Amino acid sequence: MGNGERHVNARPSQLDVEEQVNDLLAQIKKKERSKQGSRVTRQCRRKIMALTAMWTHGNAVIPETPELLDKITHLGFGTQVQLRRDTDQWFHVPMPSPVILGGVRPKLQRVIILGRSSISDYIRRVHIFDGSTRVQDHSVLICGDKLEFNPDSVVNANNLPIAKGLGISMLVDGSASASASYFFAAFGADWE
Repeated sequence: MGNGERHVNARPSQLDVEEQVNDLLAQIKKKERSKQGSRVTRQCRRKIMALTAMWTHGNAVIPETPELLDKITHLGFGTQVQLRRDTDQWFHVPMPSPVILGGVRPKLQRVIILGRSSISDYIRRVHIFDGSTRVQDHSVLICGDKLEFNPDSVVNANNLPIAKGLGISMLVDGSASASASYFFAAFGADWE
């Protein structure tokens, strides 16, 4: 080494190397924690997500074939229908459908149908739709005074994913009476 040049140590000191290694390890751990943390957070959200209930008023019900009705009356407190003699009639109701709650897509647990009829006039079938696709078909017997929450007025959907909007269709069987009548009060859907 001549002419005043000094030898520069090209090797970092032991302390410099340890600091760099520790910094890299800290960065790796931080990334792992954030990945694991987001996964844990999603799992926790799924476990603690509150049950969400959404309701539609009974005056939103729509008959599929209005000409099979003798009478339909939309009231402030629901809808009263009277079927023609020896007929069955489908009724449909759109339901509010949550897309994402707490960062998670909720699944339909059950639908609730509140109404009133005589014993001979009853809902015989319930279809659950996701958009235009029928995803469940239930044979049921919903009749009598079901204006309050009652196990007989609940149709279990069993954790059903709904992506395009929930629709409930109900077949009222009026074949056993001369003048079948049904009152629709409200429709509920429980999501989790």
